[in-house]
Amino acid sequence: MADWVAPESGPAEPPRARGDDHGLVDQPLSPAALVPLSPTDPIAMLPSPAAWRPIAMTEAIDRGARLLRRRAASIIPAVAVFVVPYELVSVATLGVSSSDASQSTPWNLATSSSDRPAWVGWLVIALAGLTLSLVTSVVAPVAVADRMGETVGTGELLWRTLRRSPALVVAWVLVHLAELAGSCTGVLWVAAMVLFMVTVPVIALEGLGPIAAMRRSWRLVAGRFWWCLGLALLTALFTILLSYSLSVLPRVLASAFGGWWWVADGALSIVVGIIGLSIVAGATTFAYLDLRVRREGVDLQLEMATAFPDR
Repeated sequence: MADWVAPESGPAEPPRARGDDHGLVDQPLSPAALVPLSPTDPIAMLPSPAAWRPIAMTEAIDRGARLLRRRAASIIPAVAVFVVPYELVSVATLGVSSSDASQSTPWNLATSSSDRPAWVGWLVIALAGLTLSLVTSVVAPVAVADRMGETVGTGELLWRTLRRSPALVVAWVLVHLAELAGSCTGVLWVAAMVLFMVTVPVIALEGLGPIAAMRRSWRLVAGRFWWCLGLALLTALFTILLSYSLSVLPRVLASAFGGWWWVADGALSIVVGIIGLSIVAGATTFAYLDLRVRREGVDLQLEMATAFPDR
């Protein structure tokens, strides 16, 4: 006997994942996709499930910028601990000259024939990626705490990041080995870069080891690959525009301070590095949270936990 349905109604449709700001929808979200929240999961302690609706790519970057503005007192000092040493090493090894500053980039040093060995440029490139991982580990807890209306102190952020640093370093090495292996087969290094893009937020917020975090990042990103690729390209474009928009000032300072203009250029690089990396790290963290909403139905679980707190 067929199940009874109310008049003027049809059979219930399977639940669907929420769409983004452009009205696009994903594949139907099955009940099996609702991964139970662990009691130690920081997302489980969020009081406002509505805050975790799906977001668009541009909104991820915008939220990263707004997070930096709201929590600058906590983020900037902690991020500076990692960005300042990198920028000092970069300026010292690149040897920026006022005559041709555009040629003194890590990539040019690594690929061009100059009086400096190529490994110097590759070292600066490696330090840049590792610095971004550490900065993301700093920003990720702030993003979750901000949604809870709480503030994480600079000291606690640094302690958390240093405690996770072995896993972050190992994950950084493994991810880049995967990208290197992908580069040997063409453009597969792009796929590796995208599939592992939320490895650091997973380590910072869920406390997983490097290999487990890479697997989890793969599972989260796999169903939203093109969205994540678009976000990666958008954040790269944002970083380039931010750097080049402020590159005019050193040229002006060069005429005013002569041979000492590199000091001002180094100071400006530190400021740009802190702002740019913090926003990119925030965008990556919000992408991770968005993936959990779309792929695991975290917002639905939070709504159920709010409606039925005793279950």
